[in-house]
Amino acid sequence: MFGEENDLSSKTCNSETIWVCGASTDGQLPINKKTDIKYLTPIHERDIFPFGNKLKWIGAGDHFTIFVTRSNVVYGAGQNKYGQIGLDHCKYLQGITRVPFFDHKHIVNISCGAFFSFFLEEVGNKQNLFACGNNSKNPLGLGKREEKGIYPPQTVDLQFLEENDSIDKIVCGFESTLLLTRNGKIYGCGNNDSHQIGISSRNATMFERSNLDKLLDGEKVIDMSLGTSYSLLLTNLGNIYTNGGSKYELTKIGLNLSPFEKIHCGASTGFVKVGKQNALHPRRILYLGRISLHNSILIEDRLHLINQIPEDEDIIITGGVTAFFFITKDYKVYCCGNDGRGELGIENQTVGHTKNNIVRHHKMEDIIRKTRSLNGNAIPTIVAGYSHTILYFRTEETRDYLRFFSNLERHVFNTTFLSDVTFNF
Repeated sequence: MFGEENDLSSKTCNSETIWVCGASTDGQLPINKKTDIKYLTPIHERDIFPFGNKLKWIGAGDHFTIFVTRSNVVYGAGQNKYGQIGLDHCKYLQGITRVPFFDHKHIVNISCGAFFSFFLEEVGNKQNLFACGNNSKNPLGLGKREEKGIYPPQTVDLQFLEENDSIDKIVCGFESTLLLTRNGKIYGCGNNDSHQIGISSRNATMFERSNLDKLLDGEKVIDMSLGTSYSLLLTNLGNIYTNGGSKYELTKIGLNLSPFEKIHCGASTGFVKVGKQNALHPRRILYLGRISLHNSILIEDRLHLINQIPEDEDIIITGGVTAFFFITKDYKVYCCGNDGRGELGIENQTVGHTKNNIVRHHKMEDIIRKTRSLNGNAIPTIVAGYSHTILYFRTEETRDYLRFFSNLERHVFNTTFLSDVTFNF
């Protein structure tokens, strides 16, 4: 079913291999062992998906994982206590399971919170948003339905969107959700105890227009990230703002370091990338320490340069709640955070959450370089849940397929089941 962790042969290192590590006590990793996987371990797609299905997207939450194939079939693995997988029940899963609800649906985005999930479907120019899982704090935006388990997936009413606007990004926190639209508008629902979603009430049962983007003066939000009790916003001017804590306001951070290019936050810590125009630290990664009360001086004191990661134009910042990865343009890999369940997949190295605990991930580098030496189009992608991590490879063929599929879908009849069509590249 899966190979040895030290197997870097050409048979293993190819774009059809998925590498996993971390906790799998609830079966969230598609392997036969329900234990912690301390090292990156390979699994071939053919051992996970029947009939030659190829992987397209992955989403991960707290002890569960969602897989979407290129033929638009959705599978789930792991904890299903609240119906977060998308099935019509909340029963224990014996292994990776197909989710029939999403058959023939063109899923273009998945976002998982702690115990809930969102699936975004596109049919031509129309979007459909589906939600399922724990709704005890209303993070699903389905109205006043404070239920612990919502299943099967329910359709979210998108009438709150302005005309000619659409969802660009879905960001799930522990008990909250934010939507960012293509026009830079933000909508939020769920827990707002720390003002993290920027609405006036402590809890929103349906998606409401957030005040986060309204507080900006002439700037457009182009990216956002949501922690347990705060959020980060990146604007088109390269400024970063944060909110949360005891005050209902936005605080601009990195006053002397803007413009910024990228943001990523976990439960209570974050990372930002400085833009190339900055004279002091161009294209460098900064560590944003624990955010609590909004005081600009305190926040500035928590912003530290990570010396271990060199200047890089196209560095990727990714990770989960407590485990973080950085991939440079030449595929050097750095990591930091919690590895108590093996979620970093490193071997006998000491790591932590601070700026001084960044380490090279030589094993992941070897996997990426070996895979790309055999398939130069392979693009490494890391998805991290709350305590497990998956490395997989997308290819240029996959991206061409997605464009072709999207264009085809605009012109087919509704009775055509596109998942039954076979494409060869």
